[in-house]
Amino acid sequence: MAISNHQVQETKLLLDQGADINTPKDGMPFMVATCAGMNDMVELLLDKGADVNIPVDGMSPLIGAVLTGRNDTVELLLDKGALINPPTIDGDSLLLMAAVSGHLNIRRLLIDRGASFVRNNSGFTPLIAAATHDHDTIAKLLLSHHDEIEAVNVDGAPVLRLAALNGQENLIKIVIEFNTNVNATGFTGETALHKAA
Repeated sequence: MAISNHQVQETKLLLDQGADINTPKDGMPFMVATCAGMNDMVELLLDKGADVNIPVDGMSPLIGAVLTGRNDTVELLLDKGALINPPTIDGDSLLLMAAVSGHLNIRRLLIDRGASFVRNNSGFTPLIAAATHDHDTIAKLLLSHHDEIEAVNVDGAPVLRLAALNGQENLIKIVIEFNTNVNATGFTGETALHKAA
């Protein structure tokens, strides 16, 4: 309760009296602090021995900070040793999560720190996720860092075809700028031109 109410002194007192933050059940307060961007609280908890990678319901504190768009907290956790490629249930990478969430600055930070561009268990790459969620600027950032331009979604549709299907003119221009194959087809044999027409 002291953490969720951002009561730093009260939290310090409880920790000084032996409150254990590293049990699976008690990892939740650390997650609350990271997701809320309470960096002073995060620093206190880490200084008192909180595990920077303690999972809560299969999610690390870094994942929570990425999903809630807490750029400063993401940087703090990485500086304190958080895993840049934490394991997840569905194989989503932090880059993919940031692409879905639309957090451009977090994407840049993760790329600079060496986050993985891997596909998730459903075959999605960060680029496919950005295209699916209409995040043109993130797609351009990913392409400039060599994400798979010819990546396809689970239906075999390349990024250009997805952009055409969804009427994303800016994304079409961006993908063409990076020399994609404009005649690439999905499993159905249709090109981006088929979808745009």
